[in-house]
Amino acid sequence: LHGVSFFISRTAEEGICRSIQRIWLQDLSPKKRRECFARLFPPPIGFWATHCSWSSREMKRPAAPIGKNRILSIIGNVFVPMALADARKRKDRAHEERVFAFYCKLPRESSNSVYRAMICRFWKEDERPRLNFRKQQGLLQIYRDWCERNPSCHNCSIGLFLNDIVP
Repeated sequence: LHGVSFFISRTAEEGICRSIQRIWLQDLSPKKRRECFARLFPPPIGFWATHCSWSSREMKRPAAPIGKNRILSIIGNVFVPMALADARKRKDRAHEERVFAFYCKLPRESSNSVYRAMICRFWKEDERPRLNFRKQQGLLQIYRDWCERNPSCHNCSIGLFLNDIVP
């Protein structure tokens, strides 16, 4: 609640959409833009930076109420699609390209069981690609479209398709 209330208070004056749009319209490198988005979220401050409950012991290191990985996920899964939809609605090709360039530069999220499983299914140990946010989202989409319903790789259409296009 602290993290969400901080985010809302940071964007209250302009409104959430305008606050995010203002960052998109600035001439920034992808890294600087990501840092501007991240500043909308709360840093580790106050009592809750070092406690998980009213009666818990103090943590050794302060923790932000919304962690870096969650912020990255919000940026990639909320801010990017929102900006892309806005650019397409306004038929603003330059903004659409800026959003796509930013998306392509997003760093990878933390690994999870889906990413690990998909990497093992598609690549040999010594041929595994360097993942970024975009590639992870692709793996997640393939998993949801193909593997979730058919966890066995037997007779998988996508596997046959990928074998034809990936050397």
